Amino acid sequence: MIYIVPNYFIDNHYKTLSSFAHFSTLNYINKRQDSKIFARSTMHYMAVLLEGRKEIVSKGEKIGVETGEILFLSQGNYFMSERLVRNGNYRSFLIFYDDHFIARFVKRYDLSIPQGGEPIVKVKYRNDTEFRSVVGTMDRLISAQADEAILGLKIEEIFLYALQKDEELFLRYLCATIENAQDRIGRIIEANIDILESVEDMLSLARVSPAHLRRYFQKYYRMSPKSWLVEQKLKRASILLKNSDKSISEIATSCGYRSISWFSQQFRERFGVTPKEYRQKSSKLLI
Repeated sequence: MIYIVPNYFIDNHYKTLSSFAHFSTLNYINKRQDSKIFARSTMHYMAVLLEGRKEIVSKGEKIGVETGEILFLSQGNYFMSERLVRNGNYRSFLIFYDDHFIARFVKRYDLSIPQGGEPIVKVKYRNDTEFRSVVGTMDRLISAQADEAILGLKIEEIFLYALQKDEELFLRYLCATIENAQDRIGRIIEANIDILESVEDMLSLARVSPAHLRRYFQKYYRMSPKSWLVEQKLKRASILLKNSDKSISEIATSCGYRSISWFSQQFRERFGVTPKEYRQKSSKLLI
């Protein structure tokens, strides 16, 4: 199953979720053994493991995370599994934060950000008494749903301890989040094009206003969000018509069209031929 986070937790009104302007916190417990999920994150986040084990796969690389470790991830798509410990729990707390929160942290502590970002970074806290104490305090504050100012300061404190543990590595993580910030909306939309069916889906995913989305698409794509989405659907359909044995009805459905006639009309307007004619022409070129 695909989870868009933190959107999934927000939309489903998780009781342990606290959301603020630039970050969200969540106490997370999973009791299913060896649970596997595909997570698509629209914000940067950290997963602080309190019990259990997590394994994440990104670009073919597997990263294992144990109890007493923190995984920092920049916005992106990740396949992950969660394994329980002997008492039957996987427990962690998650903290999602946006570009503004990162930029403010970098400016406040006058950090010099290197070139070459690292989107996934792992930091150990279990053998550091002070760091472990900070994590424990944060766990209690999240459970108590403390106010924004206190939680914000504690997040920064965790960042500072991560810097102390491995300054070069954590700075490269911050670099990755800053690189993402330059085109955040585009990265989110393009990484999830396969599950977008409408402009409303785009708004929900990027969590911006309709006006903001329109301005962004006019600036970077020179078209409206709706026109861009139709173009992407039709491009995908053309590839499937060329390279798959799926029926035209199946292709229309997989590209987000509920009506085959509407799909055929839009396809003809874009390519000058019907989907059937396009497939026949493509087949002749391959002979």
